[in-house]
Amino acid sequence: MYYVIKPSGVVSAPTLKLLNRRMGAHFDEDEFKITGKDFIVNMSDVDLDFVQDKHKMENLCFAGFFKKDNSAKFFALINLILTFICLLRIGSLISALK
Repeated sequence: MYYVIKPSGVVSAPTLKLLNRRMGAHFDEDEFKITGKDFIVNMSDVDLDFVQDKHKMENLCFAGFFKKDNSAKFFALINLILTFICLLRIGSLISALK
């Protein structure tokens, strides 16, 4: 188990990945003290802010890669609407010629 002791309480998780996800931080294995089967780290508020900022800095460069782009759907919808309007006009012209 991984334990983080902070001024407001203790946070624990069975894996390092889950602990990082729960706290919004990026801990490394070498930051922990090994006590038997448990990994323990004592953090002050300043240390915790640093670890959370490290996580934010890692995710900053990848944030734009996974951004959804809805412009293609928007243009496809406009194209369908304009095509439908053109078909209605052509249909009305053909019926008027008969």
